[in-house]
Amino acid sequence: MKQVIAIVKPFLAERVLEALATVPIEALSVHEVRGYGRQKSYLDATTEQDRSLAFLPKVEVECWVADDWVELVI
Repeated sequence: MKQVIAIVKPFLAERVLEALATVPIEALSVHEVRGYGRQKSYLDATTEQDRSLAFLPKVEVECWVADDWVELVI
């Protein structure tokens, strides 16, 4: 059993969940989170005071799958 965590942009979350519906998942958890990734330069444009508010909305999808299915899920 492996835990797979994906953090995606909100508009992609539905597609990720639809794709996971085709795989035998033991458990699934979805959370709204905030953060940054490739758009890190986005933070450079903010002031130190605004930095805590500068994180962008994301969706974290956690799922637990059997070892045989991990490669397909990734």
